[in-house]
Amino acid sequence: MEMLFLIQARLGSTRYPRKMLENIYKNFNLIEIIVERLMMSNFCNKNNLYVLTTDSETDNDLIEDLKNKCVKYYRGNEDNVYKRFCDFVEYYELKHGNKVDLIIRICGDNPFIEPAFIDSLIDEYQEEIDYYSYEDKLRNPAILTHYGFFGEVIKKDTLVNSKYLVNKDYLREHVTPIFYKNNKFKTKYLQIPLEIQEMDIRLTFDTKEDLFIIKKIFSDLNKLDYNYKEVLNNLNSNTNLLEKMKTNILNNSKTEQV
Repeated sequence: MEMLFLIQARLGSTRYPRKMLENIYKNFNLIEIIVERLMMSNFCNKNNLYVLTTDSETDNDLIEDLKNKCVKYYRGNEDNVYKRFCDFVEYYELKHGNKVDLIIRICGDNPFIEPAFIDSLIDEYQEEIDYYSYEDKLRNPAILTHYGFFGEVIKKDTLVNSKYLVNKDYLREHVTPIFYKNNKFKTKYLQIPLEIQEMDIRLTFDTKEDLFIIKKIFSDLNKLDYNYKEVLNNLNSNTNLLEKMKTNILNNSKTEQV
């Protein structure tokens, strides 16, 4: 299967502008950590990983950073992120002459993305599935949780062929609700491990309060090749961080992707 790992990222975040370039651990900024984590997947490499950002001048500094780190990128529509994804896939297939089968979508606010969880989705993927991810015991897709460990797998043909259904702003801005909120599509989910669900944790980066927690965890782990169990163990031994997370969860809605 031909697959693309696509990180959705920009510098124009309203809650924390320029967070993608924020230093998180040693000399690693947010976008670099996400790239490093994805490269630990059995299926990801420097040729099938791209950062999808905007054609706005606001993102020029992000592009320079990616160039310096030899990370591939694509600039597309700033407001219609769904179109940005479709335009890139069509551009990629035309340029390389290869048909893409799967899109692995990663949010740019997830420094704790877990490559093993992505590999499980790809290993168990079946051709008839349009959208594949994780869900909690209440059947909430992982993208609507605060966990930050999970990516999404989208069948490329479904993504491109469903453009006509994307007729509302929130569908254009968030890419995947069209799949998990519409019974027209064949969706499948793996269960989020219960040890994660039993904890009130928030590992996404949207605010300065999130940044404080994220930096502390990385400082404690002191490496990039950790697994999610090590993150949980760290938090279980740090009740102060867990309390801060509970407050951050209350203050930051996840009714839709950001």
